[in-house]
Amino acid sequence: MGMPTAWQAGYDWAYDRGEFAGMDCGDAIEAHGWDFTSKEHDQFCDGAKAAQNEQLEEFGE
Repeated sequence: MGMPTAWQAGYDWAYDRGEFAGMDCGDAIEAHGWDFTSKEHDQFCDGAKAAQNEQLEEFGE
């Protein structure tokens, strides 16, 4: 089983991929139709953080 859709969307967004690439984080979440109080909001942020952590690790190598 893969990651939740919202997590994957956040991960892709952080790598500037997907339908909402180039938007700021809040706009991308809203464009997906997710509310800031929803579990999808949290999952999106978790996916974005995971991607950003990977990018930091790659940058540090």
